Amino acid sequence: MARLGDEVVASVRGTVDTDGTARIGKLIVHPRLQRHGLGGRLLNAIERQLGANSATKSFQLFTGHRSEQNLQLYRKHGYAPVKTQRVNDRLTVVTLAKDSDARAYAASA
Repeated sequence: MARLGDEVVASVRGTVDTDGTARIGKLIVHPRLQRHGLGGRLLNAIERQLGANSATKSFQLFTGHRSEQNLQLYRKHGYAPVKTQRVNDRLTVVTLAKDSDARAYAASA
């Protein structure tokens, strides 16, 4: 979680499944603070936290197909699309993943 004074301005959460997949979800940044690197710092932090588990083999997250800023952030951090699922006429969910070895890339980006 990131705070600005008493205000929560960003957060992220994640878990590691029994198969070793670290699933990252709910990465959110307040609109007025987007495009300042906060999302990338939170993504690095959750990867470090979840990657500390020796069972972690890969990372996975998802976003909407029209969320270009999210897709750009995730690609920059080494994620690649692995699946798409059409929810309805207006929304397709894109699932992205990377191996846990790719964490070094995110930490240096």
